[in-house]
Amino acid sequence: MPVNPSRLIERNGWALYTYAQFAEKIGRSTAEIMERFSREAFVFYSVREKTFVICYNADFPPPVVRWTLMHEIAHIVLGHISEEVPSLNRVRSEERSVFETEAQGFARRVLCPSIVLHDCKAISPAAIMYLCGISHEAAEYRSKYMQELERRDRWRLHPLEVAVEKQFRIFIFRFLLTSHYEEIALEFPA
Repeated sequence: MPVNPSRLIERNGWALYTYAQFAEKIGRSTAEIMERFSREAFVFYSVREKTFVICYNADFPPPVVRWTLMHEIAHIVLGHISEEVPSLNRVRSEERSVFETEAQGFARRVLCPSIVLHDCKAISPAAIMYLCGISHEAAEYRSKYMQELERRDRWRLHPLEVAVEKQFRIFIFRFLLTSHYEEIALEFPA
């Protein structure tokens, strides 16, 4: 943590361009790209390159870019984009809104897995921002949700949650160990 979407894109062999790089590649301006597609990012399947292509606006702060890239990865992983449906522009608007909701949920679960936040005792927006590398606004939403989950206190009921916890086991251990040492160090005068 924080999860690195760029590494996931690289591992899958997908293409990644900033808007400036993509604008140069296609002979258009970044303004034209933002007007045609989105201010933040977009994804499509390139028949020529035989892979998915994710383009993003690098002018946003890194936490926003991290979230945006994971959102675009979600469209690929969830099957919203494919060789048969190479872009969301070819999807009916009512389906597109469902796809956007699903992509946001995917990004949230990958970048801020609730069981990891629970185990690391990262419930406040500041702790979530620090641990997950997301924006303050996103961390506030996740914090409110985490408070509700903590109130319910029902953990490890789903096999996927158990699998995520196992995958992050070493990270959680190291994080808690480091946090504990910092707390002890504060008790000693400088």
